[in-house]
Amino acid sequence: KLATELSERLQKYPEDSKLRLKLVKMFLKEAESCSLPIPRDSFQLAMQKVASPMISAQEINMAHTAQTIYLEKLQKVLKDDLTETKSKIKGDGNVDTILEKQLKRLQGEVNLISKCVDLHKTEPIPTDYELYLNKSRAGKSIPFGDLKNGFDTMLRRLVFLPLAGDNLELIFDILHRHGREKSTGRLSRGKNV
Repeated sequence: KLATELSERLQKYPEDSKLRLKLVKMFLKEAESCSLPIPRDSFQLAMQKVASPMISAQEINMAHTAQTIYLEKLQKVLKDDLTETKSKIKGDGNVDTILEKQLKRLQGEVNLISKCVDLHKTEPIPTDYELYLNKSRAGKSIPFGDLKNGFDTMLRRLVFLPLAGDNLELIFDILHRHGREKSTGRLSRGKNV
């Protein structure tokens, strides 16, 4: 009931990131009993927050968890379809070419999703940290804390979230630009790098 209320409020106020995060948190508590569309939607809601220029370790961790649950549920659905198709082929002496094509397609999909599940495994970010990318883009220097706890740590996790492409490009641009400034001596010394 609460999820329905939050969804309706989110439809009225689509920019409300707090509502999105509440829905994702609710999903993560009830993930075991959810059907495939719910983890897919939760993953998309989590990614909307991660795609904004204000990102946090908590939001990235939630997006990873939602993505993992979605991929695992998708993998199970595809494996079930594959098993059903195999049983149809074994049960009937006349194998239909459509069923053979479906079997090959499903085997390819199961293999792809299985590889995605394996590739996207990553440890959660251990520290709670927020990073405002627009501020970093406009600044003349990057504080060491942002480099260590923000850029370095978050970048290592964002590469596992395919929908975070815009922020990945922004981070690479910021780091590249500041790297050039450092090499030409324009960055200040001391605590800032």
